[in-house]
Amino acid sequence: KGKYLHAEESGKSSVPSILRNFFVQDLIYKNANLDKSQRFQVIINPEDSYAREAASFADWISKNLPSLHFWKKRLDQSAETYGQLDAEDQDYEKLYQLYKDFLDKNKLFEPAWLDNLELGDKNTNFILFYPELLEDFGDYKEIFKKNDNITLCTMPDDIPNPEVYFFKDSRSELRQTILRIIQLVKEDKADWSEIALSIPDIETYRPYIEREFKLYQVPFVIKAGLSLTKNNAGQIFREINNCHKENFTFDSVRSLLLDENLPWKSEFEEKRKNLIRVGNEMRCICSPEEKDIWLSAFAKKIAVLNKQENTEEIALYEELKKFYQEVKALVEGFFTDKSFKSIKKAWFDFRRYFFTEEDTFSDEANAILGRCLSELNEIIRVEEEFQAAELHISDPFSFFLNELDKKKYSPQQNDKTGVSVFPYKLSGPACFKYQFVIDTSQKNLEIPYKRLTFLNAKKRARLHLIDDDKELRASEVFIKLYAKKSYEQNTDDDFVTFSAAEETFAGFAIPHSNFSLQKILFQI
Repeated sequence: KGKYLHAEESGKSSVPSILRNFFVQDLIYKNANLDKSQRFQVIINPEDSYAREAASFADWISKNLPSLHFWKKRLDQSAETYGQLDAEDQDYEKLYQLYKDFLDKNKLFEPAWLDNLELGDKNTNFILFYPELLEDFGDYKEIFKKNDNITLCTMPDDIPNPEVYFFKDSRSELRQTILRIIQLVKEDKADWSEIALSIPDIETYRPYIEREFKLYQVPFVIKAGLSLTKNNAGQIFREINNCHKENFTFDSVRSLLLDENLPWKSEFEEKRKNLIRVGNEMRCICSPEEKDIWLSAFAKKIAVLNKQENTEEIALYEELKKFYQEVKALVEGFFTDKSFKSIKKAWFDFRRYFFTEEDTFSDEANAILGRCLSELNEIIRVEEEFQAAELHISDPFSFFLNELDKKKYSPQQNDKTGVSVFPYKLSGPACFKYQFVIDTSQKNLEIPYKRLTFLNAKKRARLHLIDDDKELRASEVFIKLYAKKSYEQNTDDDFVTFSAAEETFAGFAIPHSNFSLQKILFQI
């Protein structure tokens, strides 16, 4: 799309997603500082206590911005039958106009708002396989229709709904799936690397998958990323944020100082452990906003030791108090100056003081921290390039942390081989001899490709979106994409096996409605 589709937007550049998020943060800040009657009335609660703490809505509002132009067009087209605009409609009109003014002022354009998209290359023939799988398929249908050099290969209509094996619980489902994989290898029907396992809720299932494969000694490779701030070196940024936000509670300080994902200097080894030990002894459990519970506890403890004239203990507690103050000062350095450049400087100060040289970091830690800093550098670049926008970011560190939370990191595992474990949808068209798709519940396999998802059903009907929704049948198409190989082989062998469980690791479930329900096989 980026290479071949273009629009006549002379002198304008496409708005970066980070800048869009900047705009929303600034919008929330300005909205909170308006009189109650001038604020948004529905999409953000106008009451002071809600309007000033509305940052949690930022991602949701930012996600809806690209859709507002289409919403405005449909609203104008349905003006005669739509009826009077309510408070929610007025909010979206206001949001649309504010964002439009922002784009015009800064010579930017929102790609999803353009009506004059053209295919620049008329001499190349394009073949698109299964375009129904694309979430924005509806946005480009008109281009597909008017260009003869675009051929669409859609999913065949004659692929029947596949069967699904329905188990009592997920443990039985997972065990039977692994036993079937082992059987295929023992019968020389496939090697480990020729088998794939797809899981919709891979985050919940991941520890169970790892445990069961290891118990059965089945080699496997999980090809799914984790958040940059979860269970790896990147979580140091969340721990820093928790210390600041929670006013250095015992739990937040303990999580930071006992994080072994990064190589602490040896001189801090005993200090870290001793500080957590004495913090537990002094009951530094919670921290009232008006004072530092650690410094208060240290003052009381040292006062008692002074009365006892215990000089050895006094020296120990004074040393730990100084260490705590060093930790606190370096953590607070991330929040002192409200800019993203200051976050970068604070990180290098923190890293230089507490951690060993770079070559002692593990390869994984280096790769993850490199990704985190790349995200920060991109934010800084956008901040500097569009400085004229004068957008107010109330909490730059929380903004940075939120961007990291949304990014996934998948380490390279070129040296490992075995059964490939994928998130659902990823391996549908891949060339594996056998595929297994587990946990195929209605909730997990439903892919709601709908336009203007922020509207309720009544308003969607008034804007004539129901017919559009019927065309976007991605849930069925993905299931049939997996089932396609078994259908084409026309043998008794199940090249793709679907299964579900009544009691899953995430709760009770039913199989997706696109399976042949009358042929469900119950296995206990």
